[in-house]
Amino acid sequence: MPSLCLPRLVRSGGMVLACVLAAEAALAATPDATASPVAAVLARLDRDGDGRLDRTEYLEFRQPRFARADADGDAALSAAEFEASLPAAARAGVSAQFAALDVDHSGGLAVSEMDAYHAGVFARFLDGDADGYLSVAEIQRMLQPAAAPNAPMDADGNGSVTVAEYLDFQTRRFPTLDADTDGSLSFTEFKSSLAEQAMRTARDSFRGFDLNSNNRLSPREFVTYHDFVFRRVLDRDRDERVTMEEFAALLQR
Repeated sequence: MPSLCLPRLVRSGGMVLACVLAAEAALAATPDATASPVAAVLARLDRDGDGRLDRTEYLEFRQPRFARADADGDAALSAAEFEASLPAAARAGVSAQFAALDVDHSGGLAVSEMDAYHAGVFARFLDGDADGYLSVAEIQRMLQPAAAPNAPMDADGNGSVTVAEYLDFQTRRFPTLDADTDGSLSFTEFKSSLAEQAMRTARDSFRGFDLNSNNRLSPREFVTYHDFVFRRVLDRDRDERVTMEEFAALLQR
């Protein structure tokens, strides 16, 4: 694959991706909670039925989304069409994202340019063991948090997680992450809380939520980070609760 300068979404400013992966890690803290949704998503994309997703299958899945985003049917995405295709949480720095993807400087994103982008995402962020495939087991390993309390996030056991339950869960996690017990998280401590794939963009997330710029995350800043994760990334229908169906939908973006 040719060298690809990935845009802010997944490289130099990949906060949104980091938030998604960190949130997925937290949702996976309850054993087997995501097994059925993950398997169902993979089964829909696995065209050859081998129980895993290769890069070609992943790109085939993405291509119909290109057609839907191409509102004027000219086989290229304008800057406006590209922005409209992104979830709201991914639109920060959209001009820089567009410029990075428009490798031929045509002012529009061709299918080949978007395929190159998504091939890079697959190789650098999804395929953790670099074997060219994405399996159910691989996704589940990726979603395991580095540290989490034993208490489940879904406190009332109703099959969904409210914003209050989610933030309470993250509040309970904080002391387990504060290795030096100084009441705040260093970058290293914060990074240890993330799923393996999210660690690649941990620095951007840390800087973005270090609100007083003291190079530490206080409990309030840590919870603010996760409040953003819940409201802007996980809770797609804005009903202040996240179901396993919403989590599964994240994997199809």
